[in-house]
Amino acid sequence: MKYDLSAVDQLRRIYPKEGMAPEFGREVTFQVTERCSLQCTYCYQVNKSPKVMSWDVAKNIVDLLFKMYDDNIEGSFITKNTKIIILDFIGGEPLLEVDLMDKICDYFWKTAIKKRHIWANTYM
Repeated sequence: MKYDLSAVDQLRRIYPKEGMAPEFGREVTFQVTERCSLQCTYCYQVNKSPKVMSWDVAKNIVDLLFKMYDDNIEGSFITKNTKIIILDFIGGEPLLEVDLMDKICDYFWKTAIKKRHIWANTYM
């Protein structure tokens, strides 16, 4: 049976040595809001508030990710060995801020395209 390789598997074929490095792929989590419209008894976030991440903060985080890659400081969270990056969104209920999440992803992708960065094809 033939199947398509995942992005990670494809990159490990291209970069076999780097594919074993712990910084090969990184996940960056944005807590876009503390708001939630539910009252789940099992929720870990007990102190819900109306706070929402500002666009300036989100933009600065994305810019910092690219700067860390360019600076390539050994031991940094992001280095030139980081071939895959995953943008993750949590909250209270992150889908209450779907427009902000969309704006973050668009800005990330457009920045990667403008820089001709590998992440333009490998971010999730």
